[in-house]
Amino acid sequence: MDYKKLDAPLTLRIESVDDRESRVIPVIVRLADAPSDEQLAVLRGAGVSTASAEHRTVSADLSRQDVERLSDEPWVAMLSLAMPRFPMGSAR
Repeated sequence: MDYKKLDAPLTLRIESVDDRESRVIPVIVRLADAPSDEQLAVLRGAGVSTASAEHRTVSADLSRQDVERLSDEPWVAMLSLAMPRFPMGSAR
């Protein structure tokens, strides 16, 4: 796994997951360029259903194994833990 591509919260979450194949980690994947057809196939195989040739940033619930695999791809620039967002001033 290329830990240089993972942000700190994702690294901590990865280390806490026991089941390597369970898709329980919400991840944002940033790509270096628009993905090719082969790269789209890899993304979709990892469970990224929103992947398309127009998107360089996608999100999905991934397994630890998927995060490890994608971090080793040279065309993946960054992986980060997706966090819920709320409007400013709203009650959670």
